[in-house]
Amino acid sequence: MAVPHKGSISMGLVLIPIGMYKATVDNDIHFNQLDKESKARIKYKKYCSHCGKEVTPTDIIKGYEYEKDKYVVMTDEDLEKIKTKKGKTIHILQFAKMSEVNMIYHEKDYYAVLDTGAELHYLKYLM
Repeated sequence: MAVPHKGSISMGLVLIPIGMYKATVDNDIHFNQLDKESKARIKYKKYCSHCGKEVTPTDIIKGYEYEKDKYVVMTDEDLEKIKTKKGKTIHILQFAKMSEVNMIYHEKDYYAVLDTGAELHYLKYLM
């Protein structure tokens, strides 16, 4: 199973390297749209609303509509420049009872596993 997040947990002066794994599995059923007669999958084509011609992914750019039909064009480089740096450390400031945390803050459940090689060192330290 691939690790969706590698980082660490920090409690004061203690830093524990971890890998975080999904605690749930997506068991939803996903359907495709099919043609009633041929049972072939329905495909969607992208086209220009101005001239009606079909466009390929290389013809498509990103734009933010700031006023009706007026756009600011953004390149991938522009978007890369404005990305924020995500920290890889979870800083634990205090603990709370599970009953005190509103369920609205739970998007996905993960479990943390000590990173390879850290198990013995941190288990000795914590005991």
